[in-house]
Amino acid sequence: MNSEDLDRLKLGATVWNKWREENQFETIDLSKANLEGFIFDGFDLRLIYLADSKLREASFVRANLAGAIFRGADLRNANFQKASLQKSDFVDANLQRANFKFVGMEGANLTGANCNGASFTCSSLVEVEFVSANCQDASFDLSNLGNAIFSNADLRSACFEGAELSHAKFKDAKMGPTNLHRISFSNDHQPLHDFTETIKCDYWLTWGQLRLIGNLPLFSASYTTLGFSIAYINCVDAINRSKAIEFLNYPIGVPHRISLILIASILLAIGSTLYASFCPNRVQEFAETQWVEEFGHSRLQYFSDSWSRKRWLYATFAFTVIGGMVSILLFMEFLFYAIRYLLFPIS
Repeated sequence: MNSEDLDRLKLGATVWNKWREENQFETIDLSKANLEGFIFDGFDLRLIYLADSKLREASFVRANLAGAIFRGADLRNANFQKASLQKSDFVDANLQRANFKFVGMEGANLTGANCNGASFTCSSLVEVEFVSANCQDASFDLSNLGNAIFSNADLRSACFEGAELSHAKFKDAKMGPTNLHRISFSNDHQPLHDFTETIKCDYWLTWGQLRLIGNLPLFSASYTTLGFSIAYINCVDAINRSKAIEFLNYPIGVPHRISLILIASILLAIGSTLYASFCPNRVQEFAETQWVEEFGHSRLQYFSDSWSRKRWLYATFAFTVIGGMVSILLFMEFLFYAIRYLLFPIS
C-alpha cells in the first residue's frame, strides 16, 4: 500500500482528480488499506489496486473505476450507484447488499464473489462473469445481461424482472424460485445449446409440476360431485321436514361418507378453479419439454411463468392435495367394503 496515495485521497475529489490527470500512468496501490466508510464520490480511480482492502459501507457514487482491482476486498453495503466499472475485477470480493444501481459494468469479473442481497438494478452488465458467485436474493431487475456468464452461480430467490438475457449462460446454475418475470431476449428463439437444460432447480413446487394434476378433468368432476352431494343433502332435509314417507324413523341422518364427499368436492373445486384462474396460460398449454424442444424457446421463458404467482400456487396446491387425500381415503374405504362383501357376502 502506498501511504502517499492514501494521504492524497483524503484531500478530496478535486485535488485527487487534478493529480490523476497529470499522472495518468501512475500505479495506484491501496491494497489491504482500511477505508471503511470512505467517500470516493466522483473520484477518478481508473486502474486503482484495492485488493483485500476493507471498504465496508464506502461510497463510490459516480466514480470512474474502469479496470479497478477489488479482488478479495470487503465491500459489504458499499454504494457504487452510477459508477463506471468497465472491466473491473471483483473476484472473491464480499459484495453483500452492495448497491450497483445504474452502473456501467461491461466485461467485469465477479467470479466467486459474494453478491448476496446486492442490487444490480437498471445496469449494463454485458459480458459480466458471475461464475460460481453467490447471488442469492440479488436484484438484476431491468438490467442488460447480454452474454453474461452465471455458470455454477447460486441464483436462488434472485430477481431478473424485466432483464435482457440474450445469450446469457446459466450452465449448472442453481435457481428457484428465481423471479424471471418479463425477461426478454433480442432473439426469442434461443439456441438449444444455451445450457439452460443444466440449471439445477432447487425448488419443490412450480406450476409446471402442478400441471400434471391441474390438467386432469378435476374442474368438471369436482363441480358435478359437489352438485350431487348438495342435492342429496337437500333431499334428505326436505324429507325430514315433510315426513312424507311414513315408515321411516325421523330425522334421517346424512351418512358420514356423503359429508366427506361434499368436503372433498369443495376442496377440489376450489383447487381446480384456482388453477384455471391463476396458472399462466403458457404452462397450461405447453409442457416444459414441448416448449424447449419442439418450439426452440429458452427454458428461462418457461420458468418465468412456472415460478410466478407463488401465493396462488401454494393455495392451489393445498386445496388440491387435501381434497385429493380425502377422496383417496374415501375410495380406499369403499374398496375395503367392496372386497369384504365379495369375500364375506351377507347371507
